Amino acid sequence: MVNIKVGVHDIELEVELLRVQDIELGVELLRVHDIELKVELLRVQDIELKVELLRVQDIELEVELLRVQDIELGVELLRVHDIELKVELLRIQDIELMVELLRVQNIELKMELLRVKNIELKVK
Repeated sequence: MVNIKVGVHDIELEVELLRVQDIELGVELLRVHDIELKVELLRVQDIELKVELLRVQDIELEVELLRVQDIELGVELLRVHDIELKVELLRIQDIELMVELLRVQNIELKMELLRVKNIELKVK
């Protein structure tokens, strides 16, 4: 086993990092500088989801994605490449609605549906 420590100061975090079996994933996790974010990433059980989360560049967006409890939904959200759209989707509290919106293939239509939903929420 190769033991590489790259400036990790948090002992619990270091222990968690050493438990990561996938080398590429471990390296990616070490590149994350936000400690709280790193801890959250380590709590994600689904490896593919974790790898996808690490590919997200926007930190606030990543934190929001980690708050999504439904794994399939999280994976679907990660497949959305339009950042503004992803942020809008994450603002929706209604999980069923989010799942439905993610099934819409047309991006412009999806954005329009989100605008309508936002207006409805503001009116209430």
